[in-house]
Amino acid sequence: MAKFQLVSCTVNLAGDRNNAVFRGQHNPVTFPEALVLQAVHGGQEHVHTMVDVGTVERDTHEELERLTVKYGAIVRELFPAVGGRASLPQGDDNLPTLDDVKAANEAAAEAMSKSKSKGKSGKAKPKADADADAVPDLNDLPGDN
Repeated sequence: MAKFQLVSCTVNLAGDRNNAVFRGQHNPVTFPEALVLQAVHGGQEHVHTMVDVGTVERDTHEELERLTVKYGAIVRELFPAVGGRASLPQGDDNLPTLDDVKAANEAAAEAMSKSKSKGKSGKAKPKADADADAVPDLNDLPGDN
């Protein structure tokens, strides 16, 4: 049995950003399925925001058959047999995990909170030139009097 990485991702159907499907934590795809979806929908940019959500143990031939039944001949083109064995990639160690995403979201929220609290402090922004933000009085322009 092989361990295939499960990923959540957003799929732009037929490359259309306005027609997207989110495959989340409760309905993930296997890593090789994400690669098939990239081929079917127009490239890497159309299957994006991939996050590692776990693994599933499955026989390599069983996964290949499942993908072939679901997506057709393109699966055999993407993953040709090498020495009579299916050549399915099991995952990508560089994908962020749910914990990574949670930590990043918490850090972003904390940074936003700090940024907003600084804006409410009432302190004036330092200015390089005191007149830089001044609005000219259009009635005082030379040559109009």
